Amino acid sequence: MDHASPILILFAICFSPILGTVTALLVIKSATTNGADLKNFWNCNFCSRPLPWKNLIPIYGFISTQGKCHACSQPVNPAYFASEVVTLGIVIVISIAIDAANLKAMLIATSLALFLLGLSIYDFTTHRIPDLLTIPFLLMGLAQCYFFNFTSITDGCLGMIIGAVVAGIVAVLYQSIKKKIGLGWGDVKLIAGLGAWLGLESLPLLIFLSSISGIVFIFLRGIKTGKQVYNDKVPFGPFLCIIGWGLWVFKITS
Repeated sequence: MDHASPILILFAICFSPILGTVTALLVIKSATTNGADLKNFWNCNFCSRPLPWKNLIPIYGFISTQGKCHACSQPVNPAYFASEVVTLGIVIVISIAIDAANLKAMLIATSLALFLLGLSIYDFTTHRIPDLLTIPFLLMGLAQCYFFNFTSITDGCLGMIIGAVVAGIVAVLYQSIKKKIGLGWGDVKLIAGLGAWLGLESLPLLIFLSSISGIVFIFLRGIKTGKQVYNDKVPFGPFLCIIGWGLWVFKITS
């Protein structure tokens, strides 16, 4: 397998955290202000003053300021730092796992990762996944089946339909038994979309690994906080997104 040149990889690694910053800023500002605060793109959410240059340097800015606004000392949303680190990891994985000659796969993998990252941040911020994100994602999944054949169109359609049906049944049964929402309908549509991207065969592994990841997250958060958090509402979308993206990259490179 051919890898990209070291200079190109270095440039991508240096530039990728900036994409993470911009993705997080766009999603968080849109989710918390309905887009009204986008004109104050680089302003602190607490003091409304422009963030100093030191805060704006990806990864380094968060660490050097200890996650606080340099102007008012209020905590900066850790989603920015997480987004920068995740984006850096995404670029490293893509540069290692995907053949440099397969530019199409690299571009789609990067675009898919950024889309799912934004969706994950939105879910963590608002605890919901809007149709404005899930429906286009589902359609894009079918489109990549039809035009690029990373997954056959038949397998993609089956993954979408079976994923939606199974997840919908689980959501209805859980709500009927527990009298509360366990799996939201945004999650159901996201599973259907991931089914279109991955195909039917990968669906059981997607659900299993996502569920395990969510359980481990809740367990570790309970240890860190030292309190009972097992009844807290934890968004399932981010775990579906990270496992789904990993499975798709593995699928096209195996």
